[in-house]
Amino acid sequence: MSDEEDASPAALADLARAGFLMARQSLMQVNFEVHHVRDRAGYLRELFDRRAVAEHSPTPGAGRGRNGGTPDAAPPVAERPRETLSSAANGVGLVIGTYAGALPRDMQRRRQGSDLPVALRVDHVSPDAWVFQGTAWPNPAFIYETGQKFEGLILVEERTTRWSSFQSRAIAELTAVISRIAAEHKAPLLSLHAPVQMPARAEAREWPVPSVVAVRFSIALRGADAQRRLALAETLADFAGTRGYGFWLADTRAGHRQGNWYLVRPYDRSKVEQYADWTGCADLQPRYCLPVTFVGPARVGSTSAIMAYLREFPELGVLACSIISLDDLAFIHLQLAVNRLPAGGIDEFEVELLRRIRSAHVDTTQGRTSSPQELLPEILPLVTGNGNGRPGVEKLARLTERAGDYQSLTGPTMLVRPGEGSDRIPLWFSWRAVGTDDGLATPLIAFMDALKAIGLAPAGSGVEDARHHPNLDYLVCRDVGESMLRGRGKISLPRHILHQSPDTRPNVIGARISTSLEDAWRAELSRHALPGGVEISVAWVEYRLNNSTTLM
Repeated sequence: MSDEEDASPAALADLARAGFLMARQSLMQVNFEVHHVRDRAGYLRELFDRRAVAEHSPTPGAGRGRNGGTPDAAPPVAERPRETLSSAANGVGLVIGTYAGALPRDMQRRRQGSDLPVALRVDHVSPDAWVFQGTAWPNPAFIYETGQKFEGLILVEERTTRWSSFQSRAIAELTAVISRIAAEHKAPLLSLHAPVQMPARAEAREWPVPSVVAVRFSIALRGADAQRRLALAETLADFAGTRGYGFWLADTRAGHRQGNWYLVRPYDRSKVEQYADWTGCADLQPRYCLPVTFVGPARVGSTSAIMAYLREFPELGVLACSIISLDDLAFIHLQLAVNRLPAGGIDEFEVELLRRIRSAHVDTTQGRTSSPQELLPEILPLVTGNGNGRPGVEKLARLTERAGDYQSLTGPTMLVRPGEGSDRIPLWFSWRAVGTDDGLATPLIAFMDALKAIGLAPAGSGVEDARHHPNLDYLVCRDVGESMLRGRGKISLPRHILHQSPDTRPNVIGARISTSLEDAWRAELSRHALPGGVEISVAWVEYRLNNSTTLM
């Protein structure tokens, strides 16, 4: 960095912000909790309910079993999270929460030294739910609260029923390309998600599909001029054009809401199919995935270093990803496609996987987490079926430099259902509340109660067929400063609810459902006393949300 850059107002502002945060906190650490779960309706609500019970119970975590009998092993109870990400894809769910406060006593005893993270606590709640608790040192100089960003969406496949290994490898390649371009421009990668919903057309005659095989991303460009934005757009447009992918850019004009998009490169199905045939994996369909989440200080280039290493195994696919920074920590979540199972099937695969994970730990008695450079060489040959893969020294050195202090949260292996949800419809919602401990839980619980109040969710205990339940596809809640929390999410509803109205035009029934749900949500919130009140919005397309924010 040159002397001029060192003295720039942006650099001084970053330094001042970092100093303020360090002075405000007696111990620079962020506690986190990550759930890798089989996606099912009501999981997040149950998690918040357990938190509420634990606050008034001398035996936190205790609860009745799923059938009302003996207690199940419940996930550990931590503080209520503030900054949160929840996503679901292919039948696999992810919940991430960060919170302040002291760690539980058993976690404090695992402290390994002032320069090392606390050893993880891993709770194998069930074969379909693993919960990780730990802490990490944030990077308070990482800036993601910026109104100047470069946001785009690249479409790989719009037919959700045509999933194959090609789509998962395309997501892996796109994630690597986008993160590399951000790193080359020394720009923070704010978020990257796949699969996602297509941009909605104002004149659409059909309700949009909740998610397709596409990657949506956001890059911070503080002080970027038009020439730099144009260079980024041209680079990505050229790449999309060679593959036949569709490419959209978000409308960043002042006064325009998030969710408006410009088409830059149209989708070319024939070119995509030609490229898929050339790769030779158009007919292979993944059946299992291995969820992996990397956690560490948010910094430019960490995602790029991880993805560059993964791309040394070209047959590796990523079925879904959720990459975001929360509380100055980076969370890089990937659903790695399992290409090949051993002769003994999934059981033998799990045994071998656990053996390799343990071999990556320096101290297995303490359950120490492994870093990416320790874990990936062990598990990638197993996941891809390529035992001859030998990533280059440069890729390993880059991985160690940019993400060597990250923690790797791995497992369990899960059956996937790619492309499910095509018979559902999306609905967007958002809120803004004063940043108390209830600023996340209370609005979200009230929203879920409102769904039941107007008949969009069964009123029972949740044991009914999941096809009749709304599903939380995406949720992010952040502390945006000035004691304010902002949340934004998308649910998918069973398509059969459209038959309850004589008029099935999206703009008509969408407006009716959105207005009814918003009124019911407001009524549910009136039963709770949140200081400062809550601003809420519900819409059937993203750009119609009233309190959209560029920080989501």
